[in-house]
Amino acid sequence: QLVEVDIYVALQTFACEHDGDLALAIGDRVVVIDKQADPWWRGYVEADAAKQAGLFPSNFVTPVSIGSGPSAIDVLKEQAAKHVSVGDFASAVLTLEKAVELDPENCDTLKAKALTHADALDFASAISILDEALELQPKNDEILAIKQDVIQKASMAERIAELTAMATDIFQVFDADESGDLNIEELGALMFELDFACDAAYLNAIATKFGHTDAEGR
Repeated sequence: QLVEVDIYVALQTFACEHDGDLALAIGDRVVVIDKQADPWWRGYVEADAAKQAGLFPSNFVTPVSIGSGPSAIDVLKEQAAKHVSVGDFASAVLTLEKAVELDPENCDTLKAKALTHADALDFASAISILDEALELQPKNDEILAIKQDVIQKASMAERIAELTAMATDIFQVFDADESGDLNIEELGALMFELDFACDAAYLNAIATKFGHTDAEGR
């Protein structure tokens, strides 16, 4: 005979305050086994093989499926957005992974996770996640457009990295005195190598713009 399991999802982190408490992290699936001491419930984290039970505040969790108010997934997405707002992309991704676990076929959650990876410049992961969403909804125009945008950003980022590396290599070649800067003579050598016609006045103007004030490059 199947026994119905009462599963909730943690919406807040709960640190143990006393022996016998159950620590919770946002997104944890909690199996509730006793509600008699409300507002303190007893249960264990579903992923815990030992099923170590403890007490936790009942208002820190919500049913996996609720009829009104924000869903557990919506709350997790909101938490992820807060992490992104302070640049904590790693925590945002982890939070969204928990949201995806609640509903692996929720394309909106997959989209949010993909965009978070893209914000963190992890374009390969973003594209992979968008492909998962497109397997579920092949004709979803929004996700198709997002994927195309991410591909373009990935290409641009790759080109910028190539140009940055190229510029660094060129700079090192012409920085003869290894000062970390180009003086007038070094700048002139670079312009000559690039077959860029310019006179001393032009070189002095460039040097002045970048912090040099005389023709000696000091």
